[in-house]
Amino acid sequence: MINNVLAIASFTSGLILGLFFLGVLTRRVSQGAALAGLVGGTTVLTIVWYATPWRGHGTRWSAR
Repeated sequence: MINNVLAIASFTSGLILGLFFLGVLTRRVSQGAALAGLVGGTTVLTIVWYATPWRGHGTRWSAR
């Protein structure tokens, strides 16, 4: 359960962080450009999420 919650949080936090950097590192950003970046980022992250073979297995930090 915790792995699923953290996966969703990291997915959305990455998009928001990208928008933050877009606003901080550029002089002027239009609303349409920010929305296009958000949609593009969501598309890429979704493709990467479903294309990785280890999706859903989580990271094992403890020794077995």
